[in-house]
Amino acid sequence: MKSAISDAQSKVEDLHYSVHCTANHDAAIKHSEAILDDLLQHEEIYWQQRGDKKTLKADLAAIIRDYFAQTFTASSIDELALTATINTNSYYHYFKYEHDAPAAIFCI
Repeated sequence: MKSAISDAQSKVEDLHYSVHCTANHDAAIKHSEAILDDLLQHEEIYWQQRGDKKTLKADLAAIIRDYFAQTFTASSIDELALTATINTNSYYHYFKYEHDAPAAIFCI
């Protein structure tokens, strides 16, 4: 793309500074400038889309990072649930080791 733009720019410059003017000279300049404008527009669209892809990737990465940060960050401790879990484990230990009860009965 860069070489095509460079070639088109050179052609436009050559036509502007040409000392040999023909009947079609103005038309040739307009045609060459239209080609150059088209190439520059395509290049601008290319870079714009490339920037959009980078922005999209960055936005997606931020969404994923925030999701997992919220998912795996404890906001508060439920003291009641913690006590119940500790007590459940204590009952399991109590019956398994102190009363010779089958351990499978007490697994939750």
